[in-house]
Amino acid sequence: MHLHHHLSSNPGALKPEERGIRLIQLLLACAAHVSSGNLSRADACLHRISAMSSPSGDSLQRLSSILASSFAARLLRCRLPGLLSAVLPPRKPPSPLTFARALPYIPFTHAVTTRALLRAIAHERIVHIVDLGAAAHSFDLWAPFLRTLSRLPHGPPHLKLTCISGDHHVLESLGTSLVKEADSLDVPFRFHPVNSPLAKLDLDSLHARAGEALVVVSVFKLHELLSGEVDRMNSLLSELQGMGPSVVVVAEQEAEHNSERVAERFVEGLHHYSAVFDSVEAAALGDEERREVEEMVGREIENMVVCEGVERVERHEKAARWAARMERAGFRQGRFWGDAVEKGRRVVEAWAGGGGGGFSVVVEQGCLMICWHDRPLYAVSAWHS
Repeated sequence: MHLHHHLSSNPGALKPEERGIRLIQLLLACAAHVSSGNLSRADACLHRISAMSSPSGDSLQRLSSILASSFAARLLRCRLPGLLSAVLPPRKPPSPLTFARALPYIPFTHAVTTRALLRAIAHERIVHIVDLGAAAHSFDLWAPFLRTLSRLPHGPPHLKLTCISGDHHVLESLGTSLVKEADSLDVPFRFHPVNSPLAKLDLDSLHARAGEALVVVSVFKLHELLSGEVDRMNSLLSELQGMGPSVVVVAEQEAEHNSERVAERFVEGLHHYSAVFDSVEAAALGDEERREVEEMVGREIENMVVCEGVERVERHEKAARWAARMERAGFRQGRFWGDAVEKGRRVVEAWAGGGGGGFSVVVEQGCLMICWHDRPLYAVSAWHS
């Protein structure tokens, strides 16, 4: 889905490619009007977008439908503050498990993270892993990790896994499943849940002990701290660095969605999410599976477009910004060795019948990135204290 800027003179009877060009023009115009406060022109654009988009059309039509809905919600919030939450019933958030298992993005992240952790703890007998963002898909990271530990030639180390989440149901389910898995593998294991939002995390609650090899993992979580006080992000990273972890693995979206101007973050978001939706289309998922994946991605888009202040948590930034932030906190960037690169590539190549489809893996700025047709979408980096 390439972004062009040529104007079609007849939007009423357009071929698919012409319709796509016109949709993109209208979306960009709508974003500019919303950002400048010209609500009547934004509303006019929305009517035209809605007529050309569809939740059951091609990938751009489906993305446009989500974007139009998000812009409409933002306009309603601008005109009648407080009404949006009153007229929209609470919605159950979609499960991230479908996204995690239907596309290679999270499996790639998990595979690279696992290789980085194994290298960091290769000669350790007591290991403490801190997962800053436990989620429903975390079992898909830690269960295979336990299985890998069980096969180490010198036997598994003693592992304490501290998982942080504001959702106690996630922690309870994850802990029960992982304890059962560790018992079946005969891996010495302790699960330590910390029921707290990351922004309010007290590092004393991690119960880090002398003699433990400490490692820290954040999978698509740290960016949420950018919605709060800048000092909180800086202080957390500095405090973690002061604990002397062997490695900190950070996975984030490779996108720039943290501008104060909605039009600027929308333009970047249009490129990023167009690629994501294209990859969903190419994955040839079933209708229900595709709907669940796109609903989850749609929640990210909605938050990026509709919300401001502390409510806007989807504040993605690119690897260069994360590198500067980590270095200011005292970390130095590590490298990914060949085994991590090879493992990441094997995961991606396993998609689409062994060919990987349009997915690829690149090493840029010291990060491993998974791309869709040469556009990096998610990046993993490793840091040492």
